[in-house]
Amino acid sequence: PLDSTDALLNAHIHHVGVNFFFGIFPLTKDDIEEVGLLGADPADMVSGLWPSDHAGVFARLRLP
Repeated sequence: PLDSTDALLNAHIHHVGVNFFFGIFPLTKDDIEEVGLLGADPADMVSGLWPSDHAGVFARLRLP
């Protein structure tokens, strides 16, 4: 439920898609600086509810 603080993320169904040729910048896996989740911490709850029924995924890339 959206109001449960005991909820666990127990499945991985979302991915961050990266085309390793971003415009004129060739990228490799070494250019991925950080990958994480958004909305997965109980501190992210708003008025006692989770912001969504799943967490978001983000990635920060280092561009040459």
